[in-house]
Amino acid sequence: MTQSEGRPEINLQRETLDYSYRAVVWDIAIMVILIAVLILNPFEPVAWSSKKILLYLACLVGSLPVIISAVREALQRRLSMDLLSGLALVASILAGQLVSAIFIAMMLTASRMLGDWSDRLVRRGVRSLLRLRPHSVKVEIRDEIFEKPVHELRPGDIVIAESGKRIAVDGLVIDGAAAVDESSLTGESLPVRKEVNSRVFSSTLVAEGHLKIRAEKVGRDTTLEKIVKLVEGAQAQKSRMTTLAEKFGKIYIISVMLVSVVIYYFTHNFNLVLSVILVVCADDVAVAVPLAYLIAAGKASRVGIIIKGSTYLESMGRAKVFLFDKTGTLTKGVLKVDSFEVLDGIDRQNIISAVGDLASESSHPVSKAIHKFADKNGAKPIDVSDITETSGKGTRGVFEGKSIAIGNRAFLRDLEVKISEAVEKRVVEIEELGQSAVFFTYDGQLATLFAVSDEVKANAKESTERLRLAGVSTMIMITGDSERVALKIAKAAGLKDFRAKVSPEDKLAEVKKHLSKDYTTVMVGDGVNDAAALSLADVGIAMGHTGFDVAIESADIVLMHDDLSKLVETMELSRKVRSVIKQDFWIWGLSNALGLFLVFGSFIGPAGAAAYNFISDFFPLANSVRIFFSGKKPL
Repeated sequence: MTQSEGRPEINLQRETLDYSYRAVVWDIAIMVILIAVLILNPFEPVAWSSKKILLYLACLVGSLPVIISAVREALQRRLSMDLLSGLALVASILAGQLVSAIFIAMMLTASRMLGDWSDRLVRRGVRSLLRLRPHSVKVEIRDEIFEKPVHELRPGDIVIAESGKRIAVDGLVIDGAAAVDESSLTGESLPVRKEVNSRVFSSTLVAEGHLKIRAEKVGRDTTLEKIVKLVEGAQAQKSRMTTLAEKFGKIYIISVMLVSVVIYYFTHNFNLVLSVILVVCADDVAVAVPLAYLIAAGKASRVGIIIKGSTYLESMGRAKVFLFDKTGTLTKGVLKVDSFEVLDGIDRQNIISAVGDLASESSHPVSKAIHKFADKNGAKPIDVSDITETSGKGTRGVFEGKSIAIGNRAFLRDLEVKISEAVEKRVVEIEELGQSAVFFTYDGQLATLFAVSDEVKANAKESTERLRLAGVSTMIMITGDSERVALKIAKAAGLKDFRAKVSPEDKLAEVKKHLSKDYTTVMVGDGVNDAAALSLADVGIAMGHTGFDVAIESADIVLMHDDLSKLVETMELSRKVRSVIKQDFWIWGLSNALGLFLVFGSFIGPAGAAAYNFISDFFPLANSVRIFFSGKKPL
């Protein structure tokens, strides 16, 4: 992005901030005016005519935002609490209950201010991330070092990251070693060791050392920018509970109106009707429910749990089924080649070069491991053409007019390549060691056998046990590996059930089989072949730190730190929020019951009802806000 291209985005952000700032200033001004008029009202030196003018002006100023919102909602054929509040305001003014109208306006203004304050608390984390972006960076061009603005960086540039400086790009370390603080993205406080071939991310801090990085993603494509986009997008989403609250609100508004008509029909007491409407106006719940989810999602993002919508946070509390991808999810995803066997006397060096070139075209962890192995074993640049990849199976191409392919056993079956008894026996030996067999074919014949292995994550077994204790009844590992390999990995991860030799299509079918209205089905993965399953599941969770862009985009929740224990934390956070929301409804119900008792017992009139509602509104809102202060972690 050029400098000129960046200006519209900056101006748009500034305009949004200016609009938000003006709204806050306007609400503060309204509150000051309303309080000042209430204070002046009892004083005798002020003439009644002057008081009345001040009261009407205060009512008009305080009512304007609510009435505008109510009219807008009505024109869009939507019922909202602003409509009920607007009616109460207009009725109070027409009935001459100006003090009541002022209390209503104060109540609504205070709710807006509290909502804006909470929203700013949540967005503070996003803004703090944006402040981590360096404005300029050192780049190496033809062995010389230059200072360059970050917005002028391009993929392929060689970026220098020194001790104490923030990394400006997502990329691959090509020289140097350093301890990098990734807490800005993952929430993990301990620095991570980075060396040649390690991946680094924008906004992370070089705590000690020096790195030379080849930029792969810059600007809006970096992990930092995507996190900001995800968090901001999450704040615009509505949860199922919020939708239920809105549906409840519509029924509630209609019910209040009908009850008010009935009360007036039997009593002809307009002040009584007005008092009832003022007491039972449910704007506090309408704000408190989405506020609870908004704050919880903001807290989660601060510890590396990015929740794209409160719907998914709510659903996690009902999770009963977890489906896990193997590589990169339950295992570390850093595969290595343990053995390399050339069959039928084919030239070893040509095989290594051909395999390396073919594997370089795939992003699959197995292909990456083989490509790395080929580089270390002297692979030479060669020309492999017509390269195509079959997701979850392998890659094929053409070398010197001969077809070549690398992949798993299912890929060999598709290519109609036969395996001898001797090779079958060797494959069994490999799989009994917990390794995976990968095959390379040349001109339709099996030429090479690789043994590739991965390591189960240290906390995988502990995390699955915690999920089980949290009420998850079904946990299944899904992998394209053989039965033997799958059995060994599943056992090490604390899982009793697994599905082996699974294609991406089979993975999708497995998710579909476990979907139910009675509980939440969660899919956890990180690869390209997980994207469809992540989208289909009730909640798709991507391991974002090592995950591929397509998996992260398809998922509903992203764990920026590859820590499976975050799954349990998310479930517990979901249940905590649901508990807080239930408390909000109980608080609202009890305060309404008390308020109605005071109204029908003739203890308070319209002015007292408005004052009572103004005070009681803060209880459910404060209950939701306490989530923000419930400790450093999201729980």
